[in-house]
Amino acid sequence: MKNLVATSVLLCALFSFTANATEYYCSTTGSDSNPGTIDKPFATWEKLASVLKAGDIGYIRGGTYRTNKGASTAVFCNISGKNGTSSSPIVISAYPGESPVLNLDNVMANGVKTPNIISIQNCSWLKVKGLRATGLVQNPNGTNYTYGWTIYNSSNITLEQCESDHNCEGFQFGGVSNTTVLNCDAHHLVDPYSPYAYNGSNGFSCTGQPSSVSVTFKGCRAWWCGDDGFDVYGSDGTFTWDNCWSFWNGYKPGTFDAAGNGDGFKLGPTTSDLSGSVKHFLNNCVSFQNREQGFDQNDGRCINQLFNCTTYANVGIGYHFGYQSSLNIQHILKNNISFQDAGGAIPAFSSSWVQSNNTWNGITVTIRSFESLSIAGVDGARQSNGNLPNLQFLHLSTDSNLINAGVSLPNLLSSGSAPDLGAFESINKDK
Repeated sequence: MKNLVATSVLLCALFSFTANATEYYCSTTGSDSNPGTIDKPFATWEKLASVLKAGDIGYIRGGTYRTNKGASTAVFCNISGKNGTSSSPIVISAYPGESPVLNLDNVMANGVKTPNIISIQNCSWLKVKGLRATGLVQNPNGTNYTYGWTIYNSSNITLEQCESDHNCEGFQFGGVSNTTVLNCDAHHLVDPYSPYAYNGSNGFSCTGQPSSVSVTFKGCRAWWCGDDGFDVYGSDGTFTWDNCWSFWNGYKPGTFDAAGNGDGFKLGPTTSDLSGSVKHFLNNCVSFQNREQGFDQNDGRCINQLFNCTTYANVGIGYHFGYQSSLNIQHILKNNISFQDAGGAIPAFSSSWVQSNNTWNGITVTIRSFESLSIAGVDGARQSNGNLPNLQFLHLSTDSNLINAGVSLPNLLSSGSAPDLGAFESINKDK
């Protein structure tokens, strides 16, 4: 009898929670004068977002969405002042199994310096999943610079399986805290008409945003970005990258013609002297075939911690740390691989660093160390659950000399959890 009562109480609690939440819908065949039900959906993503409150879910049906806003619009989809709670977040999601795209390739933005496709501002406890923002190219008159996504002055935001492409910049973060970017893609980004052409088209960027506190990237990819894949230039926040890939950056998208800087991961500079603090955590990340460095300290005055990362065939240096000895920063690098980076593995390192079992510490790495060096599919479709493609690229071969060549790692991630090995194995991982 006690079990029956307990079950009844639980069901009542669940019903109470769902009864206070509402599901709304948006469709390419809808109208913003509709009530937003599944049979009478809204037409625009902005209208859908505007009605949501804590605990609500807004579903966006698949298809290509356009805009009826003019060329001088600053934000084409504005999500502002939406505040959920930790137990009742606001959710905006692609309808299960469908792929909605906000495509603005029919708009030539003009009259606004920084037009945005999607802007999230002054929000908290908001989850956005499965949305793509594309097609807002730079005006040839050079008067503007376009963003796919901007997330400003917000906290506890989660972006999952979202995408930005064929804009100037992919994702820009400023004044954010406790933000998670999960399984998102940024690619084919370019700003050819800027005063410093191609030097602003980053994939995931927190440039010039010292007030950003904490952002975590998990399973994200950046490729064919005219400038850098991941860039935290001028930011003092804490950033974590787990199992992220960055490749083919610093080129005009779709070619290997030189464009901007071309770092896979640009980790500085900071605006303050944070030399005694670990501010950047990189775990199981891969940076390959970029026009410049794989991982670049870039004068950042903070400690960088890299575990189980791999660089391959970058034109510059694999791990560009310690090249400015006056900074005297004690980086932490363990179990990292550099292979065929044209500029070498690392320019210099200090005995004061906490480092061991990297390939520049006397561990030999050859072609035979890997199952495959084929890049086919690295920019391909993700797995059905949103995870990165399951490839053999840079997997260790069954007889690799790198197996068990690393050291056991404590749980030093900012999240307090063990690394997610993902698609690429660490050099201390058994086959």
